[in-house]
Amino acid sequence: MVSKFKALHVDIVDILKTAALEPKSFEEIIELLEKKRGRGCRKYAVQRALTRCIQLGKVKENNENYTLASADHQQVQTTTIQSQISRFFDQDFKKLRERCEREYNWNSIRSQRVLEAYKQFIELKAIKKDFAATELSPPSLVDQMWHAHILDTKEYYPACLRAFGQILHHDADGGLNLQARDTRRLKARTMAQAHFKQMHSDIWEVHSTEQRHSSDQIITIRARMASCDEQYIKMKKNQTFEALDKFYDSKFGSGKHRILHNGVRVRPKQTPSDLDMKEEESIDVVLEQQGC
Repeated sequence: MVSKFKALHVDIVDILKTAALEPKSFEEIIELLEKKRGRGCRKYAVQRALTRCIQLGKVKENNENYTLASADHQQVQTTTIQSQISRFFDQDFKKLRERCEREYNWNSIRSQRVLEAYKQFIELKAIKKDFAATELSPPSLVDQMWHAHILDTKEYYPACLRAFGQILHHDADGGLNLQARDTRRLKARTMAQAHFKQMHSDIWEVHSTEQRHSSDQIITIRARMASCDEQYIKMKKNQTFEALDKFYDSKFGSGKHRILHNGVRVRPKQTPSDLDMKEEESIDVVLEQQGC
């Protein structure tokens, strides 16, 4: 049979575990104990129990505030994050994968691999508490899946609230400063390498020097117009089609054209490398049909 004194210090540890890992004053602990037990608590008994918890290495005191000892704190934090990630991904992601396959011309193997990297990225965001999108940025393929998920507001918003109690934000202008974005991507990639035993290095863009040189390679692309005109465009293999898309917006009017590769629409965030394009490979620039 557990003694009243032992039960009291077990309750204290439980309270500190469930109190969002925040330090609590003696008065706050008294208040939480009384709520938990449904009756008043003697301050002398609580003080004795706290002292015993400190002696056992379960609790530490700092400026008359109490929190879990570091080992227990780390264990609870890990358990909390795992629970959050489970709640965030507590849904069928078949629709998200199919949407990405349709929008980005991925096959089922790629969509599954990107989904696994997406789960890892969300876990890193939870660890850093980066809800305002200022610390970490995802690799490009994960970013595309994240965009597709966010646009499905009926799925994304409840998932955020269910897991974190707040929205995990995305900065739509985060790519304007490329140097800052690359720094955030490097930080996320470094964290992933340290945190996960297994990761898809191609999705996370963990390139060797030779691969980085290849991705910086400039290739010539033939842009074929509906008027049978052709333009030759030079692009880096890791450069997105965003600038080219904006150029055609200015030429034909916003939203009045499509860029196609092998008959499939090219998205602004995609790159020649994503499409495995070779030297002098073609894209088609077609005008949208306008109704009357």
